[in-house]
Amino acid sequence: MNVAIESGRIITDAQRTFAHNRLVVVTPSDNPAGLIDLQGLATPGVKIVFAAKEAPVGQYSLDFLEKADADGSLGADFKDAVITNVVSYEQNVRAVLAKVALGEADAGIVYQSDVAAGEQAAVGQIQIPDNLNTIADYPMAAVNDSPHLALAQAFVDTVLAPAGQQILTQYGFVPASQ
Repeated sequence: MNVAIESGRIITDAQRTFAHNRLVVVTPSDNPAGLIDLQGLATPGVKIVFAAKEAPVGQYSLDFLEKADADGSLGADFKDAVITNVVSYEQNVRAVLAKVALGEADAGIVYQSDVAAGEQAAVGQIQIPDNLNTIADYPMAAVNDSPHLALAQAFVDTVLAPAGQQILTQYGFVPASQ
């Protein structure tokens, strides 16, 4: 969005956040490692997959570990213990989810919306509290040089309307109003 604003295609302050997303820890549905909380990620021998740090969810996963380390509530060596358990860094969030759903890993970190997109039966979830989470914001705006500016703005308005927000909620996103 910043690139679009800087290039003049979107008027500054015209962008609106249409949804948010949060990280969640996923486990295979049969949960062979018996993970029930975040502390379990630090248990020796737990096989964890992360997305590579070049993918936003990969960097956000590392940020979670940094926040947990600074917070201290998950233990003094939580970050190092979890990193020791990471067995692979995947190219993207879908690959992380697939490895966990197939039982190739005991846990991974994905977006809440990825689980809601059809994998609920294949994985269990452990919530990451907001103070340790990185909440992703998704902005949108009509481009000012659109040949169909009124239609583009109507689409933005539809997505931001209660019915549009309800649809996003059904797919695991957090409404823009929260």
